[in-house]
This record gives sequence, C-alpha cells and structure tokens, in this order.
Amino acid sequence: MKHALCFGVLLVGLLSKANGQFSALFIYGDCANPLTLECIDGDPIPDGASLVELFQDLNNTGPDSSDPHALTGPSWDPRPYNFPINGLATIECPGTFLSQPAYTIPDGTPLPARYWLRICNHEESTIWISRSFTIENGFTDIILDIGMWTCYDSICGGCQAPPAIEEFAVSDTNCDAYYMSWLPYSGPETVDSLFLYRITNFAQIAQMGVSATEFIYTQITPPIEQEFMIRARKVCGPDSFTFSNDAMDAGHIVVPPPRVITLTASDTIPEYVTLTWSGVAEATGYQIYRNGDRFTLFESPETTYNDNTAVPNVVYIYAVSAVDHENPLECREGAISESDSGMRPSSIDVGDVPGELARAFSLAQNHPNPFNAETTIEFEVPTQTRATLELFDITGRHVRTLFDDIANGRNSVHVSMNGLASGIYIYRFNASGYALSHKRLLIR
Repeated sequence: MKHALCFGVLLVGLLSKANGQFSALFIYGDCANPLTLECIDGDPIPDGASLVELFQDLNNTGPDSSDPHALTGPSWDPRPYNFPINGLATIECPGTFLSQPAYTIPDGTPLPARYWLRICNHEESTIWISRSFTIENGFTDIILDIGMWTCYDSICGGCQAPPAIEEFAVSDTNCDAYYMSWLPYSGPETVDSLFLYRITNFAQIAQMGVSATEFIYTQITPPIEQEFMIRARKVCGPDSFTFSNDAMDAGHIVVPPPRVITLTASDTIPEYVTLTWSGVAEATGYQIYRNGDRFTLFESPETTYNDNTAVPNVVYIYAVSAVDHENPLECREGAISESDSGMRPSSIDVGDVPGELARAFSLAQNHPNPFNAETTIEFEVPTQTRATLELFDITGRHVRTLFDDIANGRNSVHVSMNGLASGIYIYRFNASGYALSHKRLLIR
C-alpha cells in the first residue's frame, strides 16, 4: 500500500566548497512529524535503528532500482554514503536526522547532479523514499518542500547493513599508543573487512580481516583524548557493498617522562662521585645507571646524587633517566641520558709533608679543550718527587702513559693524540700518593 505524506518535512542540503569539491549536509528536523517505523501511526524511528542512504539519480527519472549508491571515499575503497538515524542525539527529536559526516561530491561528477534518499526499516518492512533533488554548481541551499517523502509497506530491497561491532573500547592506560579491542565479529559471511577511523579528521587508520579483535595505533602527539570508531563492510555484489552502524569510543595515551638532557659526573671529590643532571618536571624520581647497568633508583625529585660506593681511582660511566611513579609500569621511565664518566680520586696521603705543602699539588685543565690532535697539560708538585700522568678512555681502559719521571715545581706536558678516535678521555695525575684527574674532549 502506498501513502503520500501530507505533513511538513524539511530536508536541507547545505553546500560549501572546500579544496575544489562541493559538500552537502542533509537534515530532517521536523520534530512534530518524525519519520516512523510504520507508514501510518507508527512510532518514531529510534536512533541507530535504520540507515539513511543516498542514491544518485543518473537517468533523471526519479528514484528507481537502477540508481546506484552515491559513493564517497578514496578510489581504492569507495564507500556508499550512508549514516544512521540520529536525530535524538543531534536534533533532540527521535525520527529525525543530521548527516554526519557531510557528503562530498566526488571530483569529476557532472553538475548539476540529482540525488535521492532512502530509509529502510527491515524489522517492520517499511521504506521511506524522498523525491530526487538537484545539487547545482555553486553555493546553494537545497530545500525539499512538504510532501517530498513517500512511505511504502514493502520489504526493503538492496543491501541490508550488517550488525554493528560489539564492545568496542579504547584503553586509557597504554604507553605511547592507543590500544583498541572488541568482541569477535559474528556478522554474515559476506562481511569481508573491518575498518577503523580516527574521528578527529575522519581519517581511516586501518583495514583488517573479520577475525581481528584488537589494534594498536601509535600516535606521536601529546596524550590528548582521541575518539575512534569501527565499522564492518558487507559485500552485496560485484560493485556494491554497505557498512554497519559505527561503534565508537574515546581514550588517551600515557607518555613516559622526557629525557634527561645533561649529566655531569665529578672526578675531584675524594669521598664519592657526585652526579648532577638537568631536572624533568614530570619526574618523581630518577633511575641511575653505572657502567651500562641499572645501579640505583633515586626516589627523589632532586637532581644531585652522591655515589659513595665508587672505588677510588676507578673510572665509572654514568647515565640517568627520569621516572614517573604515577604512570603505568610499562611507561614510568623516560629515555636514558647521554653518559658521562666519573672517578673518585684517592685520598691525599703525603706522609709527613705539611698541609701547606700538600695543597701545592695541582693539576690544570688541558688547553685547548676540546682540541684536535694536540693539547697541553700542566701540573705542579711542591717538592722533587716522582710523578705520573696517565691517559684512559671513557670506559676506564688505560690508553697510554703521558709522563713518568721525577718532577719538581710546575711542569708542562705536550700531548699528541695521533691514532686515537674522537671522544672523551680522562687523564690522571699521581704524585706522592696524591691523585687528581680531568676529562678532555678530542674532536677529529
């Protein structure tokens, strides 16, 4: 049985031009006369119960079975343009709708072009069909007047949308990635793929097989909340398919603390090696590494640590990372800093030498520093004594002896670094049991 509608129905196509393409937004907002589950005296169509489908009237003869779905999406995945009845959520009235997203007319479509809309209620075997309308070339509002819809008591032909994916969820606790999961899909055999989208810009981020139940999306952005959606695609024929209603959820990622930028290890304090580094605002503590291994967890936001377990005259390699104990375990620790060497010198032991004389032992920083190939090191002893000046690389390996002789007063040693690679080296001075060391940087 066929019934013409006599109540006011408003369908508006709002056109805008972006990047050379025209877009249309379709609205049915007559809350007094909602689209219904049955043609006469039916209840309003609830949100999500039926899809609004857009067809192109290619032969300009009005709606008929030869008209194809209006397509949207890239050439490798052209999707029929449809969206669920959603008026309760968007217009606050059931049985109405607002198209989301807007329809973008594909490039190359001859304008003006004619379209029409269809709403299939499979449960009640009801079809709503609009008259065809024209989209002109230009900035235009399209208003379809009263009585432009017809309701049919008939089984809806074409391709029925498959059921939506269930229990789609985006985790809020993952580190550096959005983790999404859903129940195994149990739709019809003609469903061939699942599609994931990021709703921010309606960008497709994945196409998966029907058996997939999870996806990890890595995003290099701050841990802002992102909303995602997933849908199933059903193949209806050689060139025809449709999608399920969308399942949506939002979540955010957790990021580790930033990297510690600078680290300095001391070489001149007899009691311990002092580590000093640049602070990280997000850190509740710091993980300290020594010689490449985890050494101790410094559970304090302070940025200085004294290693009093260091053995005198042994060169250690240190590094530091920031730790945020409020993060999940897998992303509490940030990236490890650049390393620096440190050494605890021997305590001063000059026997019967008076204190004033002991203070005359000194080792100057080499100059120039950094240097290329050659540099000069100066040291001073208060009285005639045997002195040694030795060179180590940053791992503590002895490289060469620079001076081993009787010295008195101020001494200057000219050092050639020929044959050595660029990097940080440590030179250590020893005289009468008094030890000092400095770092120098060789640049090729």
